[in-house]
Order: sequence, then structure tokens, then C-alpha cells
Amino acid sequence: KQWYQRRVRGNIAICEAAREPLRAYLPALLSYVRSDMPMLIFKAVACVRTLVRGSKSTANDLISDTDLVKVIAELPGQFKYHNGIQGEAPRFLCTLIVEGDLTKESATHVVSAGVVPVIIGMTKTKEYPKIQVEGWIAIQKLLHTLRDDPELVLLSARGGAEEEGENGLFAACQECLTEETNPNVRILALNIIRMVSGSVRSKQVMESLSDHLSRLSANDSDVPAQQLAREIQESLG
Repeated sequence: KQWYQRRVRGNIAICEAAREPLRAYLPALLSYVRSDMPMLIFKAVACVRTLVRGSKSTANDLISDTDLVKVIAELPGQFKYHNGIQGEAPRFLCTLIVEGDLTKESATHVVSAGVVPVIIGMTKTKEYPKIQVEGWIAIQKLLHTLRDDPELVLLSARGGAEEEGENGLFAACQECLTEETNPNVRILALNIIRMVSGSVRSKQVMESLSDHLSRLSANDSDVPAQQLAREIQESLG
């Protein structure tokens, strides 16, 4: 988790006045993403992510580049031992999703590029709630955009498997329902469960989910989580 610690405490910052001139260098920066030099890739991804923040038009341009999205989604798997890439690639993808105007078509392309499992990895860094929040907000936006077909996101999250496993979206959500979890993270995880509760098919997942919901619905010290838990219980019958 060292990479998250370093990136959270030392985010690259670019003053507002410099953002627009620097965006002229985006093509050059993006070309480095396909380099075979990990440190160059890491710095390029981090810099582009910073430039995308607050720029809807830039996010829209980049998210429409399906090849780029796929390349970024594959970076953590290609450079498993480079902490910087492991941290920046998922955050870059989240920034594109959150800052841009997602359509059903673009969201489908993003999911097909393998982005969901990469982002889910961010939600498991309990030491850094800010990173977890970034990941869940991006997943939440994907689910909202694809609300007519949430199975696309669920199927991608579980790696194409027929049923939920330890790497699925529900499993990741449940990990964020513990008492030790940051309250903001827990609310986001509950909301995502609410959004996709109608797609739960696994009996094992249902039983595990039921235990968490029962505990949270009886917890008067966290009213927002309590209300969401009760709402999910009612929807599940």
C-alpha cells in the first residue's frame, strides 16, 4: 500500500493558470503511456490525471479513446511491482469517469476495456479512505449510467464468472461494511449494493449480505447507514 500513501500525501499539483497551456502537451504526455519505461509511464499518467481534473472536455476526449482506456487498464497487470503505476493508473481511470459525461455507449466501452476490476482494487485500501471513495464514486457513476443493464458491470467485476466470487463487486462492497470502515466509504458501498441488489443470484452472497445488513440496520449510531441497510433489506424481501 506504499504507493497509495505516497500519492495521497504528495499529489502532483498544477496551478490553475498553468493548466490550459499545459494541455497543449497532452499528446506528448500520452505517447509516454505506451513507453517501456515504468518511471516515465508513471509520471506521464500522474501528470495527465492532474490535467484532466476539472476539465470535462479533456475527460470526454480521452474517455472516447477506447484504445487509451484499455492501455491504462492493462498497466497495473503489466507492471505489478511498480508502486507508482499501481497507484496512478486506477486513479486516472476514475478521474476520466467522474469528470467526463458518460453515455451508455462510452460506459459500455469503458467496462469492456477491463476498467472495473482495476478500480475495485482501489476500494480495498482501507488505510486510505480517500482512495476508496474515489473508486466507489467511479463505480457508482458507471452503474448509474448503465442502470438498465447493471449485469455488464457485475460480470466485468467477477472476471466473466457465472456467479459472484471473492473478486466480485458484492464481495468488495461487503468488505467495506465492517465497523472499522470509514463511514463515507461504508455509505458508498451500501448505495452500490442498493443499486444492484436486484441482480444478486448467489445464495451464499445473499446470506453474507444479510448478516451485514442486519447489523447495520440495528445500529443507531450511524443513521445514514442504518436507513440504507433497511431500504436494501426491504427491496430484497
